[in-house]
Amino acid sequence: DALVATKAEARELQADLVSLARLIAAEHARALYIKSKQLISQDAYGNRDPSRFYEEILYFQRHVIVEDQRFLDLVQRYAWRLHRARRRR
Repeated sequence: DALVATKAEARELQADLVSLARLIAAEHARALYIKSKQLISQDAYGNRDPSRFYEEILYFQRHVIVEDQRFLDLVQRYAWRLHRARRRR
């Protein structure tokens, strides 16, 4: 919310960030698939435990998506737009 001035801008930023996150995930689909196979375990009763894979997804979000230059550029563009809009007021 600190990067946007209106609800419409917040929705636009969210949509842009989700689209970019999906694109980055698609670029790493094979590695994510392999990690899912390695980290999702199954107990003796056939119950799947994805908790270790969920930790990997959080790592992926923090260290791959958020540190991607395209992500940083997008956030910077919205910050610049907000700065310009506030200067005009």
